[in-house]
Amino acid sequence: MKKTVCFIRFAPTSPNMGKIIDPWWYHQKNFNVLYWNLSQIFFSKIQINKYKVHKNYYFKGPNEKIFKNKLQLIDEFKKLSRDTIIIYFNRNPFKITNFEDKWIIFELKKFKNIGLMQFDTRPKGENKYSKLKDIYLILKNRISSYKLNPKFYIGCGSIGKYWACKIYPNSKFISTPSPLINWKTKNNLSKDNYIVFVDENFILQPDSEMYNEIYCKDVDNYHKRMNSLFKFLENKLEKKIVIAASGKYIYDKNPFSDRKIIYNNTLELISNSSLTIGHCSLALYQVIKENTPLLLIRDESFTNRQIIENKYTAKIFNSEHLDSKNRSWKKIESLIYRKDSLNNAILTKFFNMKDDNLGNKDYRLIIEKYLNSL
Repeated sequence: MKKTVCFIRFAPTSPNMGKIIDPWWYHQKNFNVLYWNLSQIFFSKIQINKYKVHKNYYFKGPNEKIFKNKLQLIDEFKKLSRDTIIIYFNRNPFKITNFEDKWIIFELKKFKNIGLMQFDTRPKGENKYSKLKDIYLILKNRISSYKLNPKFYIGCGSIGKYWACKIYPNSKFISTPSPLINWKTKNNLSKDNYIVFVDENFILQPDSEMYNEIYCKDVDNYHKRMNSLFKFLENKLEKKIVIAASGKYIYDKNPFSDRKIIYNNTLELISNSSLTIGHCSLALYQVIKENTPLLLIRDESFTNRQIIENKYTAKIFNSEHLDSKNRSWKKIESLIYRKDSLNNAILTKFFNMKDDNLGNKDYRLIIEKYLNSL
């Protein structure tokens, strides 16, 4: 008899996130997969339409149901077997939900196999203030989530396990190699012939559109300063910079001084570059697999929202962001290289805590094996 797995998502799902969660893979592995989209309960139609920055920017899961109100969702919960495996995405170990979900937890606690899934891991605090903040966050999350009492938690790295076990002490931690990294990228003949800049596209961002947030307050001058920095680096390193773009937005006019823009191939470009430049994109994690140089950049046009994201990324890499107007090569050199010991520590903490070559194993196979054991 097929096991039923129900994925519950509050917010709209991007194509990239849908690919990472990959419910269609489990569907093909003979699970009865349900994909429940709750976005219309918690977001207005205007917000959802803003999120869809183009007509194809929408992920549709197997047997997808789109719920428009609470009663409709509660009625569907009643139809599920108590043994249904439910993967609930609205809570992770380091962020309280922005939405009122107590009524959903009331329904979920009736099921035996509740699980959480979170592949991006928040760094632990290092100074006295941030450590106290961590304690507060752990307690607040534990209190707000105790009724949920998940049976399992799917995550990455030793710090991912630390957070999960502190907040959900009764949950089994399922360790997987992070799907945010492509562990199987191949080295091309062009390796080291170029530098890659990971574009975050401040012209049109789905999340910022949906939440009416601004990450960059002067996009034109941001591009001018970045192009100036690129020219400096190209002259210094005698290599061309290519722009890795996600495909969320297709540029009508190239804002990078006619540098080549390559869409939808970011992780492979990073794996085969001599240097990666970026701000806080999750794609930057790919440098950890290859242990290649990384230069983090900040700009005076960034808002507090972008600055917060930048600080998060800097903590992951134990580094700092260079100002886009800084032309000190000594400073740049001090930032771009990581010792092997640091790279290995980052890998273990955030992306793959196992030392048994787990990175070569498909994370979905690990999850599949556990789900079949329930």
